[in-house]
Amino acid sequence: MHMHSFDPEHLLESEKHKSKLLPAEKILLRIIENDNQILADIGCGTGYFTIPAAKLLKNGKVLAIDRQQNMLEITARRAQENNLTNVITIQAESHNMKEIGASSVDIAFMSMVFHDIHEKSKSLEEIKRILKPKGFLYLIEWDKIQTDFGPPLDIRMSPAELASILEESAYHIVELYRSEAEFAIYFVKASPEPVK
Repeated sequence: MHMHSFDPEHLLESEKHKSKLLPAEKILLRIIENDNQILADIGCGTGYFTIPAAKLLKNGKVLAIDRQQNMLEITARRAQENNLTNVITIQAESHNMKEIGASSVDIAFMSMVFHDIHEKSKSLEEIKRILKPKGFLYLIEWDKIQTDFGPPLDIRMSPAELASILEESAYHIVELYRSEAEFAIYFVKASPEPVK
C-alpha cells in the first residue's frame, strides 16, 4: 500500500496557520531536557519542527527523517539558511531507519504522521530500536472529532485508539494531554520502559 505524497509548497504555505495551533518552540521546550540531546524528527516534512529543535539543541543533533527527498531538500536548505550545522537529513521509512544506530536517540518525535503510517507496529519496533534506554516517543495527533481543517476524519485516531496501539507494542504512556489552542490536537509521550 503506497502512502500518498505531500506537496512541500503547500506545507510551507500552511505554516503560518500551523504556528498558531502548534507553536513549535513551546512544544519542544516541554520535551527537550538539555541542549545536547538527539531528536529524531520522523516524517519531518519541510522542517517545521526540525529547525526550531536544532536551534534549541545547540550541542545536540536533529535527525530529519522523511521518505520524500523533496521534503528533505527543503529542510536542509532551511537549516543552511539558519546556519545550523546540527541537522542531518535521512531518507527513510519509519519502519526501516537502518542508517540510525541502535540506542542512539533521546527523543523520537512525530507530528501528525503516525495516523498516516501503514506499518504501525513495525515502525514502533524500529523506534524502540533507535531509542536510548531512557529515551521516549512523542506523538502529536488529531482526535476523531470534526474540525474545519486538518486531515480527513476517517484517518484520524482517537487518544484511546492511539494508546491501545502503543500498549500493544509494549509502550507505556507517560503523558497524554490536549492542545490549549485546538481541542482536537493532542500530545502523547510514551516510553518503552515502564514509568517509575
